[in-house]
Parts: sequence; structure tokens; C-alpha cells
Amino acid sequence: MSSPTDAHYRWFLEDGVAIVEITSGELNNPTLAKEFGDQLRALVESRPADRMLLNFSQTKYMSSTAFAALFELSRASRSANIQLAVCAMQNEVRIGADILNLGLYIPIYDDEPTARLALA
Repeated sequence: MSSPTDAHYRWFLEDGVAIVEITSGELNNPTLAKEFGDQLRALVESRPADRMLLNFSQTKYMSSTAFAALFELSRASRSANIQLAVCAMQNEVRIGADILNLGLYIPIYDDEPTARLALA
């Protein structure tokens, strides 16, 4: 479990796309979800690139509050003219994303190579 000072992601720039690897295995309570949202919003505000890909391959569980942070991030990225996409959600997380229709706001791809091609 992450402590309040841990980053919930690491990122790098590749071919003009900010690849954001979500490192938290579980985003399962309001405190973690708020930290997660605040950290990602700060990254968007720093504008590392015009395209940003969130890779959730390490995340096994997300609470509704963590999903709410993604909806807020979608709004912030649109305001900043940053193209945002999500990839590699594990099945349990993807089910939640599909129930909430997250894909209507942020494109969801099965894997990182496919998402990178779509962002190219």
C-alpha cells in the first residue's frame, strides 16, 4: 500500500508521448484516490507532452473514487489540449471502466503498442 508521500506513477517521454506507468497495485480508498488524482493533475499541468498515455498494467483494483479522478483528469487534459489515452487495464479494472463508460471520455486500448499507434 502506498504512503501519502509515494508517487502513484512514473513517467517517461517517448516519441513525443508521455508514457505514464501507474505503479499503484490498488487504488482502494478515498485518500489514495485523491493523491492519485492530484499527482496526475499536477503532471498534466506541467504539460510534459501534447499526448499522454496512462498504462494501468500494474493496477489490480480501482475504487469508484479513483475512477472519478480519471474523469477529472479527462476534463483537465481537454482544457490543456492534451490528448489522453489509457491502456493495459487488467480485467477487473477494465470491467469497472466499462461499467462507468470511461471510454466515452478517454480512449481505452488493450495494450501499449496499440495505444501508442493511436496517439501517433
